[in-house]
Amino acid sequence: MSRLAAYQHAVGAALRNGSVRAGGGPSTDDGNGVAGGSELRGAEIMRWSVHQWAAAQLRNVCPLTATLLLLHGRYAGCVADHLARPGRRPAIHPWGLAFLEALADEEDPMVADVARLEHAMTAPAPARLPLPDPWIWTRSPEAVLLQLACGGHPSRLPLLERPVQVRRGPNGHLLTDPVAVAGS
Repeated sequence: MSRLAAYQHAVGAALRNGSVRAGGGPSTDDGNGVAGGSELRGAEIMRWSVHQWAAAQLRNVCPLTATLLLLHGRYAGCVADHLARPGRRPAIHPWGLAFLEALADEEDPMVADVARLEHAMTAPAPARLPLPDPWIWTRSPEAVLLQLACGGHPSRLPLLERPVQVRRGPNGHLLTDPVAVAGS
């Protein structure tokens, strides 16, 4: 059964019975924030529903960053933090960009770099975050994105022999340049 179907069944049961047993549903680990075995009632059902909707929508808008956070077991918490921020943007795409903007300052450098790169690729020109200068990658950014798109963790990728700098070209496209290594 798909996540959406499972969610619809759980909400339907909650509305019919006044509560839903969340223990049979997906675990918190897979990013949907449902604690196993808890009873959901009234306002809790509404909060749970909003969290489920937000998690699904952010996975659609920010699939690469969402995948990395899921692999780190942090997606549900990051979605909850984003929902708690004041001044939510009314449309999902700008709201997703705000999610990426917040994660661009993340302490985990891999999460910050992937969020920043996904933002750089999806934000309209006037809304783009400035790129770090220099923005050095020790793994190929293209390989990192492909690895995440396939559901794998970027840490499995080999380090580059020569790191690359990611920058924006004159036409607005992202470019990579090999970084000069001392002594070469």
